[in-house]
Amino acid sequence: MTQPEGYEEGGKGKICKLRKSIYGLKQSGRCWNKRLDEVMQGRGLKQSQEDPCIYFVRTKENFLYIGVHVDDLVTVASSPDMEEKYLSKIRREIELVTLGEAEFILGMQVIQENDGIRVHQRNYIREILKRYGMDNCNPVKVPSDVNQKLDNDEDSKEVNQTEYQELLRRLMYLAVHTRPDISYTLGALSQYNNGPKEIHMNALKRVMRYLKGTENYMLKYEKGQSNIHAYTDASWDKTKDARSFSGYVIKDGSSVIHWRSKKQETVAMSTTESELNAMSEGVKELKWMMDLAEELEQRKEKKKATLFCDSANAINIVKNKNQKSRTKYLNRKVCHVREAIKDERIEIQHIAGKEMEADFLTKGLGGPEMKRNTDKLLRDGEQNNEEKN
Repeated sequence: MTQPEGYEEGGKGKICKLRKSIYGLKQSGRCWNKRLDEVMQGRGLKQSQEDPCIYFVRTKENFLYIGVHVDDLVTVASSPDMEEKYLSKIRREIELVTLGEAEFILGMQVIQENDGIRVHQRNYIREILKRYGMDNCNPVKVPSDVNQKLDNDEDSKEVNQTEYQELLRRLMYLAVHTRPDISYTLGALSQYNNGPKEIHMNALKRVMRYLKGTENYMLKYEKGQSNIHAYTDASWDKTKDARSFSGYVIKDGSSVIHWRSKKQETVAMSTTESELNAMSEGVKELKWMMDLAEELEQRKEKKKATLFCDSANAINIVKNKNQKSRTKYLNRKVCHVREAIKDERIEIQHIAGKEMEADFLTKGLGGPEMKRNTDKLLRDGEQNNEEKN
């Protein structure tokens, strides 16, 4: 390291040899994580094999979980005494500043209640709207115009690419953390990251108008649930390059714990193929979620999770080993799902299309359909407050 100004010794040709890492170096984050891991495991906490950012200890009567994000720690404990027992050990090695009950975590607001917690990003939404001069805009009921074709952009003017990407990134932060209802729209608009047009920027602004009217939407995590299940769905031939969109939602009871909307990597030759692609992705994430839950709960017995799909053809293929010829090019993904069924980790069940909770992760929906989907996954905080009053 070059010598700090005012502390030079031995002339300008001399440099400093660091004895330990300091803030700002390329490897500082790695060094800090290594040190934190040594302290955590040295004080009796286990590092999760399924998610290395979680440390935990669990006995028959008590538990403590610590989530790590760089140098921010979030704890969940069975009692204050259990929490303090281990935090006091960590304080002997690392300086900790305790901020009390969690109210803000990585841009998310947390409301703790007797029956669980609610998580939302109302303040973050208001900051975005104000930043782009849309804090007084007129709300809309759906994030995307189902009648608009985004690839019909020949007559549309080009817009600043950096500004487009910056706004998309800010909105994506919402979609990933608390707002699954805008995931599909932003995924579709991310296809125009290079060379965006005015039609695409206006579509992003429409998302902000939708957020203006739904800023009170939040996730609710209720106590006492242990029923992990998933929904997978897919659109077919809805994009310019004929690729489909996959969507899946993973829930514990009535609480949403994971979701994703993703453009498929290959062109599906049929609706059944696109549904099988989505099912394989959903099974992969559902198995991981089950493994994580079993590890954190220290359960020896394996529970079976249910995956719901609205494609009878796709379900018949994964349940019937004799159906090979028409889908032999999908063999790897089909075998992946069949293996999960054989191991009794996953059970596949058919569900009616109108009951499919991952529908809005695969395509744009009209007002009534969108409302029906969001009501199953998100809570209206303003409505909840009115009910309490």
